[in-house]
Amino acid sequence: MPVQSTCAHCGGALLVQKQSRINPAGNYHRACYHAARVERSQRTLLSRAWAKVNRNGPVPPGRPDLGPCWVWTAARRFGYGVIGVQGRLMMAHRLLWAVAHGPIPAGLELDHLCRNPSCVRDDHLEPVSHRENVRRGNAPMVVVSRSGYCMRGHPLIPDTTVPTRTGRQCRICQDAARRRS
Repeated sequence: MPVQSTCAHCGGALLVQKQSRINPAGNYHRACYHAARVERSQRTLLSRAWAKVNRNGPVPPGRPDLGPCWVWTAARRFGYGVIGVQGRLMMAHRLLWAVAHGPIPAGLELDHLCRNPSCVRDDHLEPVSHRENVRRGNAPMVVVSRSGYCMRGHPLIPDTTVPTRTGRQCRICQDAARRRS
């Protein structure tokens, strides 16, 4: 004899074949069962992720206006926090950005305005092109290029530089290398 119940997902009316088939964890319509599983797995992933975040991180020295970083305290690769999602590793800052703002726009990547790769705070992240992200970075050649001087201290002005396929090179250093070889 069918028994009246309610769907644990949508709250709609549901007929269960027998009293003994009523599940204490909840009964579901067929369509609601899969939606509830997806929601449950997402909730579990987010609760796992937020448990690994320290919201009382350091204030970035170069940008105190941003406020404190939210530091990832669990596993890291190359300084960036990672979390397992469906058997694969995902960057934690990308996951938490997607939760707050939706998917990262195509062709863009997230730049840490605070320069702290373990920070997952969404307002410390900005989607930018790869070129812009590299330009803002602290790689040795980028720092040298921004300074206006080559590695040996020669000024990088149009008269003393040679264009190359990857940028520019100091003419004085290039000539010295030719003389050595």
